[in-house]
Amino acid sequence: EVFAGVGLIAASLGALVVSYRRSLDAWALLLLFAVLYGLLSNFLVLNTIIMAERLLYLPSVAFCALIGIAGAGALTRATTPTLQVVIIAAMSLVVVGFATRSAVRSTEWRDAQVLFASSAKARPGSARAYHNLGHALMTRGALDQAEAAFKDALVVAPDDPDVLNSYGTLQWERGLYVQARDKFRASLAERASKRPLANLCRALVATGDHAEAAPICANAANVLPGDAMVRYFLGVALAQTGDDSGAITALQAALKIEPDNPHTRLELERLTARE
Repeated sequence: EVFAGVGLIAASLGALVVSYRRSLDAWALLLLFAVLYGLLSNFLVLNTIIMAERLLYLPSVAFCALIGIAGAGALTRATTPTLQVVIIAAMSLVVVGFATRSAVRSTEWRDAQVLFASSAKARPGSARAYHNLGHALMTRGALDQAEAAFKDALVVAPDDPDVLNSYGTLQWERGLYVQARDKFRASLAERASKRPLANLCRALVATGDHAEAAPICANAANVLPGDAMVRYFLGVALAQTGDDSGAITALQAALKIEPDNPHTRLELERLTARE
């Protein structure tokens, strides 16, 4: 695929030289295609965007216009009616072929699950495709299928922090707090990130590791100032380690963010009554 991309750019550059004297329209379109495709193909700069085929729409405009110019030129030079019919038929097949492919591909973009399932099938070596599929399935509540997708992603990239965090989130949803805690720890070991830190905070509280949870939750609260969940678990961890004053402060901060949260309010009332 790398060689195919380089070959396409090389062919475009060669065609630029040839077309410059023959057709300025074709030359301009070829230049547009070569520049735009070069920017998106990792040939000139690294493109880290996934599902990047959507970025090919503008280069495709130049490519399709080139096909039209080529067909019109061939039709103009055709010397017999039979040859003209052949050219028209060939151009019609090209249009029908591209239209059919566009229609088929558009059905795969109708929702995230279908799109990422198609991507994972087309790219079985892509951990990101499996991860996105797992996330889409987990959002729909298909936890068994999501877990299978996350496991496939970890086979490809065992230390991917995003996959580890998402897999831990799935295990949290299932009430497997020890396994979730271990996944969040592994994710943070690979890359420091806000969301896995917050997830590790709540997992440590859920597993009863309150002494360890308190400083981690405090750190998470600092980097996620608008997260009520982190402040709630910080309050619980501090209360369990004997710091009722700090716990009340954390819970009050959580209620300012989510005033109607019944769990936070109940915990705050319990601590206030104890004091």
